[in-house]
Amino acid sequence: MKKALILGATGNFGKAQARALLQDGYHLNLLMRNPDKFTDKLMLGHKNVTIFTGDALNMDDLLMAGQDCQVIVHGVNMPYDKWADLMPKVSQNIMQAAKTLNATILFAGNIYNFSPADGPLYDEQSPQQPITKKGAFRKQLEQDMAHFAQTQGVQIIVLRAGDYLGPDSSDSSMFKYLVLDNLAKGKILLAGRNDKKHTWAYLPDLGRIGAKLIAHRAELGLFEVFHHQGFDLTGQELVNAVEKAADKPLKIGKMPWGMIRIIGIFNKALGEMMELRFMSDVAQSLNQNKLQALLGSVPSTPLDEALRATFKAHNVA
Repeated sequence: MKKALILGATGNFGKAQARALLQDGYHLNLLMRNPDKFTDKLMLGHKNVTIFTGDALNMDDLLMAGQDCQVIVHGVNMPYDKWADLMPKVSQNIMQAAKTLNATILFAGNIYNFSPADGPLYDEQSPQQPITKKGAFRKQLEQDMAHFAQTQGVQIIVLRAGDYLGPDSSDSSMFKYLVLDNLAKGKILLAGRNDKKHTWAYLPDLGRIGAKLIAHRAELGLFEVFHHQGFDLTGQELVNAVEKAADKPLKIGKMPWGMIRIIGIFNKALGEMMELRFMSDVAQSLNQNKLQALLGSVPSTPLDEALRATFKAHNVA
């Protein structure tokens, strides 16, 4: 039986991979701290889904939930203000568990690792010279993963993508702040300049890509990184696409960075967003030639269809 341990099943990446692997014939073990809060109708009660109560920071919980699993989806993501302390610890636990279980890890990479000076188009060989502490954390984590994979014989696959959108995108997604929270009011927010490219990943596509990478894992090395291009849009192109999918003109507003800065004094997790403000004013895109070469055809839903499905699921159609 094909079995996968899903960590972070309530988050964007974890849920997307869980849904795709379930469709691909996997039995899923979900490890959660608060199963009572899990409301996914597709997976709740599914005969091929088993839910375990526990914490990825606890090795015994990981090994219990990961028993007989060939794959571990590492979709755990801590609040920004706890990232530096907890993310290395939980990731080290997951890698050690994968070694014990002889499992492959699929990890959610992002674009923080790169400097705008080395862009605007990044591939898997682009230099990583991050200009933020979050980028430095991410770079170090991937370096630690590469070292662990090569020295301990554990296969780790990093799937890097941009900001998330989709029917199951979480309340913390940038797409929610800019689009979903404002569409019913007849407006859309831009986080920065409207002429710079920004990459968006449609979660159902990202899940299918992850499932395909796992299916090809026997052909891959111990440490592999793949970039997913997604929807590569300027701010104005995003506005145009949302207007078309919503079938109505929209007023354009600006992300309230000043308010976020003030609220961030009291809400550390929100305040940490300020460090990433620069990303809204620079072009950053991902080259997916390596992914294309392996898969031949990369799952890609048309933008208009992806937006309509997202609006409908979030009741803002």
